[in-house]
Amino acid sequence: MDTSPENRLSESDSHFSATSAWAISFGCIIGWGSFLMPGTTFIPLAGVGGTTIAMMIGIAVMIVFARLFHILLNRTEAHAGGALFGVRKLFGYDHLFICVWTLSLAYISLIWANASAFIVIIRYLFGGVLQWGFHYSVMGFEVWGGEVLATLIIIALYGLASMLPLGLMRTVYRILAVGLLAGVVGCFCLVVARSGIRLPDIGPCFGLTPKAQSVSPAVQVLNIIGLIPWAFSGCESITLSSDEPGFPKRKTFYFLVAAIICGGLVYIILTLQASFALNGPEGSIPVFEAAASALGSAGTVLMAATIFCTLSTSLLGFYRGAGKILYAKAQDGVFPKWFGITNKNGKPKNAILFIMAVSFFIPFFGRTSLSWLTDISTVSMTIVYAYVAACGIRIGRSEGRASFRILGYIGMAVAAVCFLFPLIPNQWTLDNLATGSYAMLIAWSFGGFLLYRSIFQHDKDHHFGSIAVMFFLLFLICFSSTMWMKQLTQSEVDGAMEDILGHYTTELERHSQVDAAAIQAEERLYLADQLENIHASVFINSVVQLLIITITLFLLSNILSTLKKREKQMALETSLAVEKAHRFEIELLERYKAELERTVEERTRDLKREKEKSEQLLLNILPAEVAKELGEHPGRTIAQHFPNVTVLFTDIVGFTKISGDMSAEEVVSMLNKMVTFFDERTKREGIEKIKTIGDAYMAAAGLCEEADNDGAERMVRFAQGLLEDVRKFNEGSEVQIQIRIGINTGDLVAGVIGKAKFIYDVWGDTVNVASRMESTGRPMKIHVTEATFAQTKGVFSYSEDVDLEVKGKGTMKTYYL
Repeated sequence: MDTSPENRLSESDSHFSATSAWAISFGCIIGWGSFLMPGTTFIPLAGVGGTTIAMMIGIAVMIVFARLFHILLNRTEAHAGGALFGVRKLFGYDHLFICVWTLSLAYISLIWANASAFIVIIRYLFGGVLQWGFHYSVMGFEVWGGEVLATLIIIALYGLASMLPLGLMRTVYRILAVGLLAGVVGCFCLVVARSGIRLPDIGPCFGLTPKAQSVSPAVQVLNIIGLIPWAFSGCESITLSSDEPGFPKRKTFYFLVAAIICGGLVYIILTLQASFALNGPEGSIPVFEAAASALGSAGTVLMAATIFCTLSTSLLGFYRGAGKILYAKAQDGVFPKWFGITNKNGKPKNAILFIMAVSFFIPFFGRTSLSWLTDISTVSMTIVYAYVAACGIRIGRSEGRASFRILGYIGMAVAAVCFLFPLIPNQWTLDNLATGSYAMLIAWSFGGFLLYRSIFQHDKDHHFGSIAVMFFLLFLICFSSTMWMKQLTQSEVDGAMEDILGHYTTELERHSQVDAAAIQAEERLYLADQLENIHASVFINSVVQLLIITITLFLLSNILSTLKKREKQMALETSLAVEKAHRFEIELLERYKAELERTVEERTRDLKREKEKSEQLLLNILPAEVAKELGEHPGRTIAQHFPNVTVLFTDIVGFTKISGDMSAEEVVSMLNKMVTFFDERTKREGIEKIKTIGDAYMAAAGLCEEADNDGAERMVRFAQGLLEDVRKFNEGSEVQIQIRIGINTGDLVAGVIGKAKFIYDVWGDTVNVASRMESTGRPMKIHVTEATFAQTKGVFSYSEDVDLEVKGKGTMKTYYL
């Protein structure tokens, strides 16, 4: 098990097909509400026609968001948080917190809603089979011990199942999603076929309730469009798999579109099916009633199996999505590392266990409170979609893509409508949020504010601190508390007026024969008492609202104070560090500047001069490569075998006799002048001078590792040049000299000998034979061996071969140039 929050969720199964991606996305779109709400909400508010139009518009809108998710995902590095974490790159950690908080709440609330939906199905199919144990009522919903236990088991089973190997879970997703789609479509087709229903018989076209019929069809459609973020929530959860091996990132848009289209069609089909059984018994589920009425028990079984697939895909998908979000925050170091622990399958074990633990409290509160959470999940998803749209606008601006900006603006407009339309009661809103929904929104916003404050105070990396995010949370708290107060006050007033009306009616009947003045006085006293009750209620509610706002402002002030203190401390630390560094720098410069500059300059010049002298001395007595190697490795023995080297010897004919008639200075001057000619020629023609021995001069060509070289040719040309140098010397000298030149070609060994007065020298039979060629040669002639002749005969003209007895070698064929 890997306990590091930095590890990536990985699986050995790297096959992540587009079908798997579609199944996860589609399975999260369709939940329990898609079977219940057609009969309880969609048709009463907008009818079959209005719902169908709204869903088709919803499909188009969600395709826009799918494109925005695709754009953001493909510009975000692989991360367990998927496209959502592109918000961090574009807007920062604060805005990412809003997205994570809203999305995780939406996912967890949908887990609660779908888990408790099993109990509703069991009640519908099997009656009170689980109604045993303890019993109480919460806001009109009966809570039984057996049903609570069953719900806890379901929460635990699906939580544990979501931690199974990813390869297995992908297969399960595909089977369940296909079963869901096939069940809905198949059941609908069978119901239509068995019932003989024709298209003109399907209705009602628009809303049924008196309030719905009091507004235009366009307003009815708008009311359903306001539910689109809730209806299609979960389709984006597949982007959380972008860090998994084999995820088809480039194809995200296509399987999102496929899932959205399938989800929209399922909503339309279930609405049509529900319209077949709107007049069923009270408490019935029209979708089920239509199947049971047309197909009998087989229809009930088919719908039950379809519901099982629906709830399973939703629970597994939202467990997976919520767990990954918590895990991703642990990866970033924002949440505790505990959330980053995975099991052997690479699943975020601790994050899922945390969600399970929190969920175990929910069954005890009944389903009524869950309907409030469903309202809040709509608001949550709208906020997430708004951020994705804002990312699209920012990406479009940075990349110069007008199409991205247009999609972003469309998304922002839709998000604004879907956010404000249900939250602000008005004459167009046909189904206002319940008072409890506003209370839940307050609790949710307040909880987010507390969590943000905790994260902010422990933020050592200074990632958080956006005033905009703080005020956004403050806005939600103040806004929701205001709406809550309005709903409470309205409820109080409505109740009071009902009581007044009833009391007034009763008193008129009872006192129909009594003086009217007495009735008015009595009514006045009663109204005053009722108004006093209203004032008291409003006062208490206002105090609660004021307390909420006061605490929120205190938290905001605390965060801002911490931020200012942190900035002040950072500025002070930076200032002290800079000042200390400056003082030290000035003191050091004043003390050592002149001395260091002078010392460095002198040492640099000395070192440069010494280096140049050393290099020049080495180059004067050694080949360049040997000098370089000896300089880099002074203690190394330098010796090397060369396969094809041409060696030249030359000396002055009769030097002993010539020098006998000259002074020492004249002898040295003569030799220095001649050797200088020879040295200059070696440099020009690339010949390596080996040494001088008295009046003898030794040189070599071809000192390289390649056997195939032109050393012999260059040496012969060099020898011709030496003869020219001697003639030039004789032209300006009273002493006329002649030289003999001997050349041989072959292999030899070269190296440096000595430590104090080292010398570069060559050894081998090739050298000895070259010396014999010189000593046996003729004055002012170039005497070469057969080896040299063989390499140069194509370039130079030679005499006939001459047999020569060479000491130690016997008879050799030699040639004169």
